[in-house]
Amino acid sequence: MKRISTLLLALALQLGALAPLQAQNWDFIKKLGSSDQQPGDNLGISVAISDSFLVAGAWWADLVIDPIGFISSPGAVYSYKLQPNGTWVELQKLISIAPEALGYFGFYVEIFEDHLLVGAINEDHSGLQDAGKVYAYHLDSDDQWVLDDVLMADEPGNGDYFGTNLGFYGDYAFIGAPYHDYDEQGNNFLAQAGAAYIFKRQPNNQWQQVRKLVAPDREEDNFLGKNVDIGNRGLIFGAYKKDLGFSPLECGAAYGIYFDDLQTLNFDNVTSADLDKITPADQQNFESFGWDVAISGRWAVAGKSGETDQPGGGSGSGTGAAYFFYWENGQWVEKQKVYASDFSDFGRFGRAISIDGPICVIGSGTESEDENGQNFVSAAGAAYIFELQPNQQWQEVRKITGTQRNIGDLFGEDAIDLSGTNLVVGAWLADTIDGTVVTDGGAVYVYKRDAPLISTREIPLLKHISILNNPSSGLLQLRNDSGESYPAAVSVFSLEGRTQFQTSIEFGPSWQRDLSGLPTGIYLVQVRREGYLPQSWKWVKL
Repeated sequence: MKRISTLLLALALQLGALAPLQAQNWDFIKKLGSSDQQPGDNLGISVAISDSFLVAGAWWADLVIDPIGFISSPGAVYSYKLQPNGTWVELQKLISIAPEALGYFGFYVEIFEDHLLVGAINEDHSGLQDAGKVYAYHLDSDDQWVLDDVLMADEPGNGDYFGTNLGFYGDYAFIGAPYHDYDEQGNNFLAQAGAAYIFKRQPNNQWQQVRKLVAPDREEDNFLGKNVDIGNRGLIFGAYKKDLGFSPLECGAAYGIYFDDLQTLNFDNVTSADLDKITPADQQNFESFGWDVAISGRWAVAGKSGETDQPGGGSGSGTGAAYFFYWENGQWVEKQKVYASDFSDFGRFGRAISIDGPICVIGSGTESEDENGQNFVSAAGAAYIFELQPNQQWQEVRKITGTQRNIGDLFGEDAIDLSGTNLVVGAWLADTIDGTVVTDGGAVYVYKRDAPLISTREIPLLKHISILNNPSSGLLQLRNDSGESYPAAVSVFSLEGRTQFQTSIEFGPSWQRDLSGLPTGIYLVQVRREGYLPQSWKWVKL
């Protein structure tokens, strides 16, 4: 019976017969502040989470340091650890090794395993103002983050804001500098065209710049690199003010690179010429496609926070939308456009996005209603959880909002991060923690899904095969319309799950076999190819 269960599951997937996944509970775990929180700290402007650690930036945090004294808004980062009893406890406060007034240390943070990156976008260096730095740490045996290196672009510029956004996977960091003015070779000045840099961690935990990427069709004021992401197979970054010719204007675009073959994956060797441009089919003026972007496996997501169209043919101002693209046949293919289920004007759905496997969370920082569509609080904010269904559609399963909501909390406006079943959302203008009011002190919300969700989309479905002569007196005929030949296995099962026929073939345009010796009845025919979900049919033998 085990074989028939597996077979019928594959058949159901192929026919789209499975019902949508039932959403598991996303349990609210804790609303976190910091141990020394002050008004205007803006804790939660950035967040990052792993299985056991969480970090949050407070870019406006002030410091008093001997013998310097008071420093206005150099910024800080707070580290929390998950305890055995399921609570999160603050362990450490990080500050810059060279704190500057308005340095904005913690404007962006990113974790990968036991390594941490922190952007300080306004810090000066090399005689340049606001060039920006990124601080790299590793976790020691006492659960403390230890500084390894300070990353700076090889050819920085005034006001580049290097570190505005960070992507982090394995040994690679992907760092946005949306106000950078020059191309890949440091030439061709275009004000605020933007750029992004790939750094690689060396065995001694020092980091080296290996690439600088810009848009092949770069223009002034595109702000490429305001949002970036990198994964195990590719990278993506957005240029939310990109024009498409003379019209539409400032509609936005994204650019990505994907490696089909893991054996050739090497971010050291990519160039701007390798970038694929990603745009939706329905671009309009000033809609900011690519405001935030994210990538996981073959899926890429881009927000369009200025979207004016609404489901049902209506229109509004700043409703927002997000687009799912899938890498197939050597290109990014738009698969789905999604809105918030309770879409509203000025919600700006798509301002913040995080995706990890079959789960995607999309922020709507100026949404004003709670999870039940009630209790209007202007711009308190919300986030929407989408899960990938067996029919390969992304479905909204939950809306989450903050507790003790206040006007302008901006929950989900800028900071969302997913790691497996852990979710963290920043509300950097929240005022209240556990009943204590700290105006604009900020807050961090932690959630956890009560069960893992397993993706099927990373194993593509075998397609382009059809069964001929059905019903048949015994000649089983299959046709392959993929245009390629590949090794495959053909099996025929009885409805009880017993194997009646099985063979390995080189599947060209067609294949046939005389099975007239089988008794009259209904059978299940299955074709399997390595790396794909099988394709199955009912076959009637007369």
